[in-house]
Parts: sequence; structure tokens; C-alpha cells
Amino acid sequence: MTIFVLDILLLDISNLLSHENIVERRVASLSARILKDGFIKKAIAVDQSSFVVLDGHHRVEAARAIGLRRIPAIILDYSSEKIVVTPHSISKEDVIRAALEGRKFPPKTTKHMISLEGHLFHISRIEPDVRLDIRALR
Repeated sequence: MTIFVLDILLLDISNLLSHENIVERRVASLSARILKDGFIKKAIAVDQSSFVVLDGHHRVEAARAIGLRRIPAIILDYSSEKIVVTPHSISKEDVIRAALEGRKFPPKTTKHMISLEGHLFHISRIEPDVRLDIRALR
């Protein structure tokens, strides 16, 4: 399997755009776990051009809920043919438009997949574990 070496950046949460709504219950649970653990475990995935969150909406909202200003992220070129959105009835343009116009899809409507050596995997497969102390993200 191809190994990706991706830079992890700390992005200002206020610059991120969401294309999906979230489940409040999940955000509350995730916020409580982050506070208990004292760290963020995994980076989110963001489009380099638009700052639309491709994966990690609940992590972003949980971080926002507990007062974090930054979140670890990998930046991806969403225009790459290696990134695919499912279901196929929703295009990448639909995702970007929904985020820019504030007309979000219901929670978990889209899945972003990445093509690795001819196989599709959920994009979380390349999101690195980070274990960043939340004190550094305030």
C-alpha cells in the first residue's frame, strides 16, 4: 500500500466551512471525551482551496464547543481524481457549494473516499493520529 506523508497543520476553526450538519448528541459525547482525555486524537481532512471540511465535522464542532481555536488538519487537493465523494449522486461541486452557501446536507450524507492502489478507502485512512494536548489548541 502507498504510504502518504502529509503535513499536519493547526488550522483556525473559524476559517473552516462545513457541508454537513452534525448530531448534537455525538458532539456532546466527543467534547466530553476530549476534555477527559485532554487531547485531540486524530487530524481532520480539509480541502486546500475552500477550507471545506471533508472529514471530521463532529471533531470540529466538539473542539469549538470546548473553546478550542485551532484543530490539527491535513490539507488535500479536493480536485484530485484520487478523492471521490459518495454517493455518486452528490458531486464535489455540490459539496463545496453547500458549504459556501450554508445549505448543509444532513449528517453523514457524504463519504469521502481515497483511491489507493486501485482500491477505495475512507479518507480517514490517511488522517494521522496526532494526540495533541488541548492546551496547545486554545
